[in-house]
Amino acid sequence: MTYASVALTALRRQWVTDTRLYTLESASRERALPADLMVESFVLHDAVSEPFALYLNALVLDAHVELKQLYARPVTLLTTLADGSQTRRSGYVTEAWSLQS
Repeated sequence: MTYASVALTALRRQWVTDTRLYTLESASRERALPADLMVESFVLHDAVSEPFALYLNALVLDAHVELKQLYARPVTLLTTLADGSQTRRSGYVTEAWSLQS
């Protein structure tokens, strides 16, 4: 077994949403988000008299995810707080890019 395959196996074991502080969900069951989509980081911009904006960086194990399946769809960012409760921030995907890493 190579080092790369051992590392990938270890990563897949930790790639679960039930232990993450930030997760994404979609209201649409017929157009579900990729199961392995994981929030890496986000920036929230909220100001008086300006539209709300949320910029997300997400990781996915499948590098060939079709970005068009993400456009113009509602998503909710769930944040798990210290007491175990969750807050929700919802909006629509307006842009999606692949960083090709």
